[in-house]
Amino acid sequence: MADLLTLQGWLLEAQTARHNLLIGKMTASLSVEGKSISYTQADLWKLDAYIAGLQRKIDDANGVPRPRGPALMTF
Repeated sequence: MADLLTLQGWLLEAQTARHNLLIGKMTASLSVEGKSISYTQADLWKLDAYIAGLQRKIDDANGVPRPRGPALMTF
């Protein structure tokens, strides 16, 4: 697993790519672990999922507890 600083760098790059797509750029590219990945506006959901995954990894590395779902009560 990548270290915290690397994860934060990837997150910033992914957020910048998302911003570029939202302001009208046709494609946005990321370079992660030597691989180049291109996203289009139609792939925005994939980029959002990648960003969410990175944020979870960063939170885990920082010891941030994950929110728990509601308690379900059965009768």
